[in-house]
Amino acid sequence: MISIDIQNFPDSKWNERLLTSKLGTVYQTKNFADAQSLIGGTPNYISFLNETGKIVAQLLIISYSKFQNKGSIGKILGKFSGSKGQTYIWVYGPVVFDFDYSLEIIQSLKNFLISKKWKFQGSNHPLSNEFLSEIGEPFKIQDRSTFLINLLNDKEDIWNKMDKHSVRKNISRSESRGVTIKKMVKSDFLLYLKLFEETGKVTPFTSDEIAENWWEQMKPVGHNGFLAYQDTSLVGAMAITTFNDYVNEFGIVRSSQDYTEKLYSQDLLKWKIIDWSIFENFRYYDLTGVFPNSSDQKEIGIYRYKKKWGGELTKCSLITS
Repeated sequence: MISIDIQNFPDSKWNERLLTSKLGTVYQTKNFADAQSLIGGTPNYISFLNETGKIVAQLLIISYSKFQNKGSIGKILGKFSGSKGQTYIWVYGPVVFDFDYSLEIIQSLKNFLISKKWKFQGSNHPLSNEFLSEIGEPFKIQDRSTFLINLLNDKEDIWNKMDKHSVRKNISRSESRGVTIKKMVKSDFLLYLKLFEETGKVTPFTSDEIAENWWEQMKPVGHNGFLAYQDTSLVGAMAITTFNDYVNEFGIVRSSQDYTEKLYSQDLLKWKIIDWSIFENFRYYDLTGVFPNSSDQKEIGIYRYKKKWGGELTKCSLITS
């Protein structure tokens, strides 16, 4: 018998437990909750306890009264972007510690969500073997996947799986056109956000102080970023997280110069991050989501581009109310 405990604050070992599961992810950390609180989120920490009171799974759900462009999870929130009213979101959860209780955890979560009558959206972790797909009606399952690169494979094999005529060629072009990559430090974060604004993208931060505080909250759980320069011009950037040796990419941006001069900084950035991640002995590189059965031309283009990086297509479906 599984019982559920919900709190506004986590216990002292919340993050520590995440590191004991292959499903532990930055999006389920206290730091992520605190960072999202800076831009309007309210955390709900949910623990699943067995008959002896042991925590066998946990789930961070963040609620927003006005959900609009809330940072690093914005891209995978689809239908709820800009929605009115209270919206509840979780990413890559629940995190399970004892898979013997899998079915009971699913049933308990289902009963909990039905009782709350929340408008919500959540996603499976790619390594969960579609854990949440068994939740069933009245909830909806949306087909979503990602491409995972196993960073523990031989570096040469990883390189050779990348498309020779686009990915590898663009990396070589970028290097030959003088693009260099620099790892981001705190003082670079505002430059990164400024590049977003210059390209017409909106950030969730209403002040530099909030942005810097967001960085401070996320840095201890592996938030990093890389910048691409041609000479002294910032032409591209990408942010990542590396919590639990699992690399998530997000926040990719390219300057107008990068587009017009065909510098391909996005490809060089991605490869340099993969190369650095291999050196750091991280486990996986997650290309952060595709909709493989979409008829939308933009989504089809994203799928084709990410497929060329040679990762394994892995389901991480969305569940919605």
